[in-house]
Amino acid sequence: MFPCRLKLQKDHHERHATWMEAFYDLVFVFVISTLIHDLNHDATFAHVGMFMALLLPAWWLWVDFSYFCDQFGDQDTITRICLFSSMLLILYMGLIVLDIKENAQYFNIVYGLQRLLITFLYLRAWRHVPEARATTGKFSISFMISLALWTVALFFTGPLKFVLWGVALAIEILNGPVVYATTKSPPGFQSHMPERFGIFLIIILGETILSVASGLAHVTLSPASVITSILAFLIGINVWWLYFSRINDERITHALQGSRKSLLASYIYGYGHFFVYSGIGIIGSGILLSFDTAPQLPLPSGSRIVLCSGLIIYLTALYTVQRASNDGFSKLYTACTMGLVALCAGLICCVPSLTPNMLLALMVTPLCAFSLYVWKSPRVWVRD
Repeated sequence: MFPCRLKLQKDHHERHATWMEAFYDLVFVFVISTLIHDLNHDATFAHVGMFMALLLPAWWLWVDFSYFCDQFGDQDTITRICLFSSMLLILYMGLIVLDIKENAQYFNIVYGLQRLLITFLYLRAWRHVPEARATTGKFSISFMISLALWTVALFFTGPLKFVLWGVALAIEILNGPVVYATTKSPPGFQSHMPERFGIFLIIILGETILSVASGLAHVTLSPASVITSILAFLIGINVWWLYFSRINDERITHALQGSRKSLLASYIYGYGHFFVYSGIGIIGSGILLSFDTAPQLPLPSGSRIVLCSGLIIYLTALYTVQRASNDGFSKLYTACTMGLVALCAGLICCVPSLTPNMLLALMVTPLCAFSLYVWKSPRVWVRD
């Protein structure tokens, strides 16, 4: 009824995201937006950590389905049905993720069904794509173990349920490096995951830009609020600039054809994006909080924590990702990154009396200078 069209994507021409992949990415907007707005209600270090913990399973589902399509494409009818099913389940996840303790059983079912879908896809690829069996077989086994743990967790409550979730998620996250490290000749293909990572970043950054509009919509327009919006928008521009000015589109394709060290670096590059995305989402929440404070009053400590910690996480993760994706590195770039991280840490700890616009200006000014340096500096550490 549905002929199998799975095949390794080996075409040597440049690949780009398909319309199906772009459509699939859109459903994650709901989950991300829900988490960003929830962070505004409890601006603490603990809640920043909770934001990241709740984002992780949703992001990991995106990675799993995106990487499957990266290897085998999405032109197959059964694959598309599974992707549409996953999209619906992601919407359900967005509805229950904030009250995960109360909705633990529902979350378990929704996430478990997602694992069933991705396991089915890899088993099907193992059957129909013989040249990829060296990896798809191992992926399928690890995914079945994870699915078994999610199934067992349905019959438990309390801390043991969350422990089983954590073990299952750890297996899912670690299976990639383990599979490729234990496979002598993994199948090569033309990857476009760097572009997919970039598109997902645009989605999260879009939520940050919407935070500027949302903040303006809930305050009286005044010179101070306009300045706040301009400074906040400049943060978004700099986040985009610093990421896309040093992107390496061939990172994963080269890793699949290179040494084990190169392959490990590609996983640091890929997994590091979780922290890049987390930082951007936290910055978006911090921008919303900056509009909630009267322009003449000091920004509350919680708002400073969210805004500055978001930028710290983003800059540190971006440095790690770019370090893993390129052959050389500029010492001045390192110094600038560490200097900005130290500045944000200092703003959290040592300067409690800053108004929203003063804090934003202190963040934006060095960020703009850093972006200008990146723009003007020779691209000596990028593999062309």
